[in-house]
Amino acid sequence: MVYFIILNLPPKFRSSLNNCFLLSLFNAGDVKTYGYAPFLQPLVDDIKFLEQEGLSITTNDFEGTVYAGIAQVTGDNLGVNGILGFVESFVSNHYCRHCNMHRNEMQGSSTACQGQLRTVHEYEEDLELNNYTETGIKSYCIFNEVENFHVTTNYAPDIMHDLLEGVCGLEVYLVLAQLIREDLFDLDLLNSRITSFDYSATDSKNKPSPISNNRLQQPDSASGQTASQMWCLVRNLPLLIGDKIPEGHPFFELLLLLIECMDFIFCPEITTEETYFVKHLIKEHHEYFLEIFPDRTLKPKHHFMTHYPHQMRLLGPLINFWTIRFEAKHRFFKRLGHIVCNFRNILKTLCFRQQMFLCYNIMSGRDLAEIDLEVGPGSQEMVESLDGADLIVRALGVHMFDMVYVAKWCVLHGIKYSKNLLVITGKSDDMLPVFQQILYVIVCENNGVHLLTQGWKTIEYHRHTHSYAIEQPNNPLYSFISVNDLYDYFPCHASESYNEEDLQSHVAPASPEHLDQPIENEQKRPLAIDQALSESASTQNVQPTKKSRMNFNVRSILEESEIGVQVISELDTDILSRKSRIKMVQILVAYIINRFGERPHADVKIQMAKSVVEEFPFLKDEEGQGYEAWYTSGKGIHSATGWLEERLRNVRRKSVKHRPTEKDLNTASTSLTHLTTSLPDPVLNESDHNGIKEWMKANLEPLSTLKNYMEKTVLNRAEWIRKTPDLPMREVMKEYPRLFDTPGMVEIDFRTLYADVAENLFLRLTPPIVEKIISYADTQAEKWTTYLHMIPRNLKSDEERKNAAIGLLPCVFPTGRKNRKRCTIDEALSAFIDCQPVGTNMPKYLEEAPRCPFVLAIGNRYNPTQGFVIIEGQGLEQPNLTKAIDVCFKVFYILDINYPWQCSSSWEFIQKVLYGIEDKVKGKTTPAVVAMRAVLK
Repeated sequence: MVYFIILNLPPKFRSSLNNCFLLSLFNAGDVKTYGYAPFLQPLVDDIKFLEQEGLSITTNDFEGTVYAGIAQVTGDNLGVNGILGFVESFVSNHYCRHCNMHRNEMQGSSTACQGQLRTVHEYEEDLELNNYTETGIKSYCIFNEVENFHVTTNYAPDIMHDLLEGVCGLEVYLVLAQLIREDLFDLDLLNSRITSFDYSATDSKNKPSPISNNRLQQPDSASGQTASQMWCLVRNLPLLIGDKIPEGHPFFELLLLLIECMDFIFCPEITTEETYFVKHLIKEHHEYFLEIFPDRTLKPKHHFMTHYPHQMRLLGPLINFWTIRFEAKHRFFKRLGHIVCNFRNILKTLCFRQQMFLCYNIMSGRDLAEIDLEVGPGSQEMVESLDGADLIVRALGVHMFDMVYVAKWCVLHGIKYSKNLLVITGKSDDMLPVFQQILYVIVCENNGVHLLTQGWKTIEYHRHTHSYAIEQPNNPLYSFISVNDLYDYFPCHASESYNEEDLQSHVAPASPEHLDQPIENEQKRPLAIDQALSESASTQNVQPTKKSRMNFNVRSILEESEIGVQVISELDTDILSRKSRIKMVQILVAYIINRFGERPHADVKIQMAKSVVEEFPFLKDEEGQGYEAWYTSGKGIHSATGWLEERLRNVRRKSVKHRPTEKDLNTASTSLTHLTTSLPDPVLNESDHNGIKEWMKANLEPLSTLKNYMEKTVLNRAEWIRKTPDLPMREVMKEYPRLFDTPGMVEIDFRTLYADVAENLFLRLTPPIVEKIISYADTQAEKWTTYLHMIPRNLKSDEERKNAAIGLLPCVFPTGRKNRKRCTIDEALSAFIDCQPVGTNMPKYLEEAPRCPFVLAIGNRYNPTQGFVIIEGQGLEQPNLTKAIDVCFKVFYILDINYPWQCSSSWEFIQKVLYGIEDKVKGKTTPAVVAMRAVLK
């Protein structure tokens, strides 16, 4: 079947099946016998006539000659390759109709080479060669006879077959199989959620089919899903299983990268600059696929994706050329063929019936807009009786006692609007979509379709679930808006998370047009990461002079941190892995924030992007300006994008409302007798604070409410602790029991008070730093291995070596002195990290444990089976030893208490070197700490 659509029509009309016209109908078996030429020749003759002579048309609005030609030929890859004369086998050496790249090269190439694109001249030479093994060209295409068309300029891909019936099925099933093998969930749970998930009205029609185990074991075979089902599954899968998967999981990350690529590929609008960014997204996705599945190669449809950015620049949004509407048109003929039962000349019958149906549509006299509006049942309502009546009066120019038609639903241009669906009316200052819930659908004869809505609050974007967290405010505001004025025409549906602790609703985007998501995996990283990587400067929001914009020394900026030095070593080999790119972006954004604030001028970001590709030329893209992947300016309704912009946006979203100043952080004392930190004023008054505090004493759940209340009371709690002399820890635990018996609460307090340093331990304790600490210990404390009962050659993993580097600190630094008596190294080790054998009687141990916070390792110090933070006879279990040290350090700060005297130098090292909190109150830094810091630098 050959169809045509008129590209002059707006997309909303082109998508209607009534505007998809049958052009030719012939048997596939006859094509194998006679080739395409006999069937396409009449079509080519007609097109030549339309190009040269045109049609004279006279209507009420137009009189003249209309000319027509072929814009693009689209279809599934096999069919288009056949019609255009290319090989119809995707195991051939040169199967791509867009370029001459060899199949072996395609299997490992993540980008398309512009120098290998097919040209008219090369096509003619290859045609004369008549060797499809070397050229990929099987026969001459009759469409080349058309004046303004050539097969080498037929750029249109089919994203439906490439992605929804190709790459998506393969990668989704590969990832799901791996996650199931890791026992994160089982297939029964997955299928149960697929079946019972709260889909939107549109997605309910395309609900994915349950997935069989055989499908998972054979991902290269057919997925068992239609294209629409796969589109529904991919968009909703992060919400379906996100609660079962830890954030940052390497295999799930591949799925998120694929979705991010699809967000741009399926977008109905895209700028030229964004296409360069898409190129790098696709490149990163392909490289990551090869990295986590080293036994696999890229499929042909992976290769077709590498041409998308170039095709977008030539054709615009690729969704305008996909074949899903043509596939839908097939249903008319399939159903008709089943009904008429014609076994002699079915093609003639189908053509005749189709033309009769077309004649009926033309003779009906309805215009395109009228055909594309379907109004559901409803009733006439008096304006006064409706919510937001004053808005309706002002917008429609009616009176309170006039009647309007309120429909239960309406379908406009194929998009259904009904009560309780969400629509997007704009973007907030933080570039988050503004969601409004539909209360009424009001259809006016002359004014079109309007929606009365109430606002919802957008909390944040969750990359891990590819959704926006939203909640209904206590006092929502009403709006009255025409469908034509919506920011995005596609309505959304709010779903509940499977995570029982998550009480917010989530919206999986129905259309990617409004997406504004982070690119790298943030893993809940606050602003602290960025500012910890750069120890310079103030955070004043000062805009640059012209001279300063031209002087970003990227290499010097990176060299200021240990992580940056590692990135440079990779860059100097003309390689930049995804992991290193994320670190590099964090460092550069930290520098920008420290100099120009969180909202720098576009010129700053452009110059930083230019400086990156100038310093490391291999990063410069051969297309465009070369730096668009790092920063692309916004245009119209399109937001700025690129690695730098996305990181800046994430920082702004996640920065804590009450952030301490640089001066506040510098007042932290080693002894911490009582911090002189200047705190912001408490958010809550005393009455509200006491009410929340009493509620938290009596309740252990819901967790989301507890977290919310703990965040609200942080400043009240901190003020009380600092203003109460000699406050016992047990009193704090009595007043705020949830602070220690609920995981994550200590981190909430510390992050709110000391946002800029909250994650520094994990960021700075890198493998190179670990090795330097161990080497330093070998020279300064040769017996450290004896004290820790470990053999260095047995420390094989990075985690074990990191644990050893932390555990040996009391051996390197002088032990504490009290009452003129210095403690032993063993005593210092126990006060820092006590080590107990597996099977220790924990209740008895906690009863006899010291009151001051310390870390407990069960098993051994370098590879413990369990790790705890011990506080006032209470054990807080942690996932690993590094996390236990992190939580214990934060306890000292939020409780404003002293370090244990036996190992105070070890904690001082962690405070000043690893967290970067300098002591400017209690005198000079311990000489041993100064010496080690010099070695590490």
